[in-house]
Amino acid sequence: MTVALAGCGAEPVTPSTGHVDGNIFMQGGGGIVEPTPVEADVIATPTTGDTSRTFSTKSAKDGSFVFDLSPGTYELSATMLAPNQGDQATPVTITVVAGATVRVKLSFNYPAPGAPQPTGSPT
Repeated sequence: MTVALAGCGAEPVTPSTGHVDGNIFMQGGGGIVEPTPVEADVIATPTTGDTSRTFSTKSAKDGSFVFDLSPGTYELSATMLAPNQGDQATPVTITVVAGATVRVKLSFNYPAPGAPQPTGSPT
């Protein structure tokens, strides 16, 4: 008995998403010498198209977070869960490309002790 096998060459699969690999930390302020990882809710908001559709994840205790997102431009923002619950990170804009990884760092920046604080109203 002879068995003929036809080529099973599967077509290569083109990725439809890109990967975001990030870290979030706090820095500056009273006694924070090195950037310190924090837990936070991280949100990716498209800057074009359907901007009402957001994507969210929570960072691990070591500050790491990941997203798999459709190609496009996103603003990443974050809200700290601990130790300063509710503080907002400085937003970062990223561009996601299918099949590629974007590495990003988000930070909560605190002024050094004794640094002048903004006061008054804009004129």
